[in-house]
Amino acid sequence: MPPGGQGGQGGNGGKGGTGGAGGSIELVFDTRYPDLGNTIKLDVSGGAGGDAGSSGHGGDAGSGGNGMTPSGSTVQAQSGQRGGDGPGGASGSGGQKGPDGHAQAHAGQVADQFSGLTGVTLLDAGSAPAADAPAPDTGKPGKAKPPKGGAKKKTGGGA
Repeated sequence: MPPGGQGGQGGNGGKGGTGGAGGSIELVFDTRYPDLGNTIKLDVSGGAGGDAGSSGHGGDAGSGGNGMTPSGSTVQAQSGQRGGDGPGGASGSGGQKGPDGHAQAHAGQVADQFSGLTGVTLLDAGSAPAADAPAPDTGKPGKAKPPKGGAKKKTGGGA
């Protein structure tokens, strides 16, 4: 009796998807701090490609079939041999990296980037250098003097 049939070859894996595109960044840094342009690193790299698809499994082997002994026979009929399993398919290929985006950094008036935004109040409009912290109070507790130009206390009677 002939053997069973060979299983079919497994399907090939699919190609991974293409990574996403990088974004777009415009950095405007304050002209008073030009070192920021070289210090801040902008990354607009595209996304990594998708993984390769896995290969498909080979098909199962065919059965060899069962022998049938004719009635009245003293010799048992042989069954056929099982066929071979099919080979696996090939793995797919990885996807491509996504395209990089666009980045630029330049000095400018930072306040201009916020003009027209409702609810935004600029603390420093960029016209003066940053203020130094006030000097610490070295006076003794309870001995503070009133600020100059404050309300004057009247003493004695008068008109």
